[in-house]
This record gives sequence, C-alpha cells and structure tokens, in this order.
Amino acid sequence: LLKFKYFLEHTFSDQKKILLIIDEAQRLDHQLLEQIRLLSTIEMRNLKLFSIILVGQNDLHECVMGAQKKGMPQKIAIHCHIEPLTKAETREYIDHRLKIAGAKQILFTPEAVRDIFYFTGGLPRLINITCDHALLTGYSKELRQIPGTVIAECKRDLHILSDTTETT
Repeated sequence: LLKFKYFLEHTFSDQKKILLIIDEAQRLDHQLLEQIRLLSTIEMRNLKLFSIILVGQNDLHECVMGAQKKGMPQKIAIHCHIEPLTKAETREYIDHRLKIAGAKQILFTPEAVRDIFYFTGGLPRLINITCDHALLTGYSKELRQIPGTVIAECKRDLHILSDTTETT
C-alpha cells in the first residue's frame, strides 16, 4: 500500500493521471470492495490521486449498493447501465467489430444477424460469444459467410439461455 501511495504521489507530481479499471467487478467479494473503497480515499492536497472505474454485469449495482459496503455508494460519481441493443444496433455492432478486426466483407447474412439478435436478446457480451463461436464454426466448415443455420447450431452448442424465443 505504501509503494502504491508513493507511485500515485510520484505520478501526481509528474502531472499524470491514473485510472484503475476493474472489469467483472460484480465478482469482487465484500472485503475486496472495502479495500478498493479505502484506496479511493488516498489524496494529496485534497485532490484525488486516481480514479476507479468498476465495470460489471447487472449484479454489480446490487453488489456495490449492498448494506455491507458502507461508504461505497457515496463514492460513486457516475452510474451507467447499458441497455440491450436493438436489431439494427446489433447489425451495426457486429459490422463494427468485424471492421476493427480487419474484415473486408460482410461475414454474417441478414438471417444470421436476426438470429443472433433474438438468441442473445441484444446483449453485447452474448453477441460477442455467439459471433466468436459462429466464426470458428464457419471456418471449420470453410464457409465464406455465416448463415442462420450456423447460428442455430451455436445456440445448441452454447446452451445460453436467452430472454426471447422469437425467431422471426
């Protein structure tokens, strides 16, 4: 803790900013959340030396707001919840991720994107998992484009429960 505080003070004197991002924060136990809360109190000349971002699934809100996390809710400056994507946003999301990865062509048919949307309920994490699995399946079958039949296969393989059962 002393080394960390020294690091923060040194960084502060160099006029640099520190951001600590904790992903999957809903998995943190009460003791670790309390330690993070205590870290957030480190200051120099009444200025915070670093910021903390907790990223997690829906359970994170309940986890942080729980009674055993005294003081943690007061430390939260911003709370953001991402709603599931719409069908159109799902298409845009998939296309964007593929473009960033270097894809030069459309890899999922419109039917496949529709099935991905209904299967995942528009949840980005499930969209990622489904697309990864579909791309591996398509590669193993030497497909140039992923059809809806591959998504149906992925749905069976992944055993992910979706909130919607609609397929039209």
